[in-house]
Amino acid sequence: MESWRDSLSEDAQDEMDELLSHSLEAAIEFLEKNKQFYPFAFALSADGDISLQAIDTGQEFNNSSSLIVELKTALQSIREDLRAVALVADVTVNQTASSAIQVQIEHREGIAITVTAPYSFRGLFKKAVELDELSAASTERFIWT
Repeated sequence: MESWRDSLSEDAQDEMDELLSHSLEAAIEFLEKNKQFYPFAFALSADGDISLQAIDTGQEFNNSSSLIVELKTALQSIREDLRAVALVADVTVNQTASSAIQVQIEHREGIAITVTAPYSFRGLFKKAVELDELSAASTERFIWT
């Protein structure tokens, strides 16, 4: 059975792994600090720099779905300067009604995957985030369509 990794260069595989790592670390940090987070993204530039991308609407309460659309639009507008992106959202997994970190990663070499990491809070006073088993699936491309 062919893996998504088989269709990418080693560099692209490493870049996607690095974006996933940054995404999960940032999401966990936001969850431990605020118990939630609004969608955000990481962009890997053509020069190899990783930058955090977020939308500031100036409102305290934002609609996550509209923020995701705005992030995708913003990333599409700069895609010529990018090698890969990761879009991160706090979601509810329908089958189990549990919370999860969802990371949609796309590389300009042509691969797009969604990684889902269910999580729970552990600890009585200091709430630490504990990730359950990650799952990954191919998804539609949203930047390099």
